[in-house]
Amino acid sequence: MKINKVKFLKAQSLFEQRQYAAAIKKMKNRSTLDEELFYSELLVMQNKLNEALAHLDRLATVYKKDKTDILLLQAAILQTLGKQDEANKLSIKMILLQKCPVGYLNHLQSGYDSIPLLDASMIKILESKYESSYIRGIAAYCLFNVGLDSTKYEYLHSGAKFIRSTIKYNHQANIKNLKSITNYFPVKPNGQLINHRDKGPIFIVGMPRSGTTLLEQMLGTHPGTLAVGESVNIGRLFYKHGLDSKGNIDVSKIDFHKVGSEYLKLTYGQDSNKFVLVDKMPNNFIYVGFILALFPNAKIIYSKRNAMDNCYSIYKAVFQKNRHKYSYSQSELADYYKAHEYLMKSWVQKFPKNVHTVEYENLVTDTEIELRSLLQFCNLEWNQECLSFHKNEAVVQTLSAHQVKKPVHKDSIGRGLLILPHFTQLADMLSKTNA
Repeated sequence: MKINKVKFLKAQSLFEQRQYAAAIKKMKNRSTLDEELFYSELLVMQNKLNEALAHLDRLATVYKKDKTDILLLQAAILQTLGKQDEANKLSIKMILLQKCPVGYLNHLQSGYDSIPLLDASMIKILESKYESSYIRGIAAYCLFNVGLDSTKYEYLHSGAKFIRSTIKYNHQANIKNLKSITNYFPVKPNGQLINHRDKGPIFIVGMPRSGTTLLEQMLGTHPGTLAVGESVNIGRLFYKHGLDSKGNIDVSKIDFHKVGSEYLKLTYGQDSNKFVLVDKMPNNFIYVGFILALFPNAKIIYSKRNAMDNCYSIYKAVFQKNRHKYSYSQSELADYYKAHEYLMKSWVQKFPKNVHTVEYENLVTDTEIELRSLLQFCNLEWNQECLSFHKNEAVVQTLSAHQVKKPVHKDSIGRGLLILPHFTQLADMLSKTNA
């Protein structure tokens, strides 16, 4: 049977609006594997993890020739449940069936074991002139992740160069636009402001790989909050209402009450608004002025990490296509990091009462002290459970997923210093002061 595209699109739209129960009703009658997998994801988003696993087990008996996607989702659920060994075995099984460089890299970036059988094939792919630049780049990143000595950085730089060559991206224009946004804020809002009780929404911002997921897990464990993950709603609403017909920033005609209401409706979904929203989208550091025009009592949590550690963590990751395009070049990455610093410094100066900076290094060394200060800033009572965030079964869908399911550790502090000889351009640019 063919998939009912209209029904499927409506269900996906409901999914984006966090209306999972309504989406499940739309998916009551399913006839294809894609529909079944989507239904499984809906169960996961409702934290019905064991039910989702049982459903996937049934699918594996029906779709015996199409097991890779089933195994991938099963492994992710097991990892969320803290069953790393079981997840690892399933993921290896899936990768050996698939033998795809992209799948293997996802496997490695999820913290699973390397597969020596595939490493030799990654070398062949990297050296082949018949493979696309993107696939050769992915193969190089795989070899970096399984490398045991300093030569692995040659693979990393090679992979970054290959992937950067496939990306259309005007870096200078992006940096110029990034820095200019502070010129338009603060603004005097049009329309009535949203009165989001006495506690404003909480927005966790910063560079990717800076500790934002760790902060989200801590705050999301609090009984008074609702963590919604990496919501794209602020960015979408800014581009929908904050740009003119030519794509230039124009906030003069925004009805902030209307837009704020739209954000809350989109983001709460089926969940009760008695909880304080925790919206963790790192790139929202760009839109702090816009956020505070919508919600003057919002709390902005800025996650800041040592520049070299942060940039190295970004550079060695491969993100979804069209995300973090600056991350595959040492010079562009340093440039973007410094632009982010410039922007956050400006926001802190303009909105000192709304922005709370959390140093990642302090968070993992003096966790309770930092967490108490953070909860106080957010007008939330102290709750001991926030220290046990790694036991939270909430779904994490970022590269940090396997890391935040463990207790706080200091393993990643100072890594940037260890790799300085391999990143001289990055280090030199980061050491220069902002103009």
